Amino acid sequence: MIYPIGNTKTENTDPYADLNRFDDLSVNNVDDNAENDHGSFSEITNREVGLLQLSIASSLAIESFCGLTPPKGETVAYNVSEQFDTLWINLRTLFRNYLGAINDGRRPHHTAVAKDLIEEIFLITQIVAEYSGNRCSVMCYFSNYSDVERKHQGAVVRAMSTEKQKEIHTFALRVFSELFKRIKKHNIPFMGINDLITKWGFVNNAILTHYAYDLLAHSVTFRLTLLESHTGALKSKALWHTKYLDGKNLPMIPFTRQFLQIFGDKETFRPFDPKVRKDIIEIATKYKWNSNTSKSMIHYGLGSMKNKYALDIITRLNND
Repeated sequence: MIYPIGNTKTENTDPYADLNRFDDLSVNNVDDNAENDHGSFSEITNREVGLLQLSIASSLAIESFCGLTPPKGETVAYNVSEQFDTLWINLRTLFRNYLGAINDGRRPHHTAVAKDLIEEIFLITQIVAEYSGNRCSVMCYFSNYSDVERKHQGAVVRAMSTEKQKEIHTFALRVFSELFKRIKKHNIPFMGINDLITKWGFVNNAILTHYAYDLLAHSVTFRLTLLESHTGALKSKALWHTKYLDGKNLPMIPFTRQFLQIFGDKETFRPFDPKVRKDIIEIATKYKWNSNTSKSMIHYGLGSMKNKYALDIITRLNND
């Protein structure tokens, strides 16, 4: 985990409050070199990069998306970029991948990171435009997830607990503050939000994110396909169960807001008690659930739970 979202139960302040109002960021505070961002990375040399000179995890994803290298575990590369209207990129994911690519443990200055992330955005935008024949656009977004805890009262929202997490969080605030100023200065397409992506004007969308929560924006009129960092795999909703904790063993659990709160993920929610999860898995197996199982069938199956106290909590979870 790079750093968790939300507050602890005892805190009243939003740790991202100073990043809530993106329009208030003053471009006058950008350092003089920001005008020359495009065209070169910083002089940081301890970062592992891929074929496209992006941080390795991000590079592998874009390489696969554009058909330059096959996804992990496959032998054939396919250019799928032209199949999508928009590639949404979570700036938190670019940041996480950047830190993960630094191989000597030293932390660079936050302005250097912001400069490199802007350069990565420029490169990704150009590469996707070239390989998609200008069909697929790139849209960056940043959510402070400030609505998560309010909307999920019965869930256990992850919060910062260690000094290392708090330290990285503070560093991230500095990076993003500088990054947002540069994004505004360069007029880069960008959406700042408090929760999920708001519906855009296109139907077919790919999304590069390590937050399973972001996938809840998927709908009939706003279809999302997950583009994974590190592997370059493209995953439709049928494979999103892999985003749960221990997800590879949960193909019988449909990806829903309700089950995301119950089974948990690495970034947003802690899982429910193992006994409760075991009961649900047994029900899912009995009724042969899969990724397409309807909410009504799920509700019917859950009704057979013997632990009525747990069932009451589960049915009260936000599942819109």
